[in-house]
Amino acid sequence: MTIRYLLFVFMLIGAALPAQTTQIQGRISTPTGLGICEASVQLWDQNNQLLDLTVTDASGHFSFVPLAASQSYRISAFKNQVPAHAYSVIDMILMTSHILGIQAFDDPFAVRAADLNGSATITTFDIVRLKRHLQQIDPIAPNNTWRFFTPDNSPLPLVLEPSSDNTNIQLIGLCIGDPSFSAKACE
Repeated sequence: MTIRYLLFVFMLIGAALPAQTTQIQGRISTPTGLGICEASVQLWDQNNQLLDLTVTDASGHFSFVPLAASQSYRISAFKNQVPAHAYSVIDMILMTSHILGIQAFDDPFAVRAADLNGSATITTFDIVRLKRHLQQIDPIAPNNTWRFFTPDNSPLPLVLEPSSDNTNIQLIGLCIGDPSFSAKACE
């Protein structure tokens, strides 16, 4: 056999092999386990190019298929809909009790939810913002009603490596200003 013939055969075999594909699937829920519907989930490649956007279903599930298995991806999420019955005086009491040291939050997601201004601490400024919202003076968090995290409390985006199993991704969504987790995630 000639070298040309062997190269031709290898090229045909290589062209006939299917490309390796993968899928990314997961669920976004509240800290209490309720699925968050209508959250937008973005899929980015390693060059920060937006590849796809999907919206979670009524149970909070999302999926991206098919994808090249050989590259890394990042996912991020957002939702700006203000849920009904999300904010109450109870949230202000919980935040005040935390600040005064009467009853500190023992859930790191409650701390994140109570941090309305994103300062990484709960202060009277957060309570004032919540009070102004309850009095219908200001919106709670324009363009940032929900924030999303991994179960270990890391903020998104989440980096997904090609070698990992990306078919059961769990994300946590927090309605900002709702440390009691009373927000209705789907209405």
